Amino acid sequence: MIRQFIYENIQKMLKTLSKVNIRYLLNGL
Repeated sequence: MIRQFIYENIQKMLKTLSKVNIRYLLNGL
């Protein structure tokens, strides 16, 4: 159960990080 919770949090973090990275890349161009 704890493993599932950690896994979901990591997935959320990765999604937000990818969104931020895409924004930075677009701004860089």
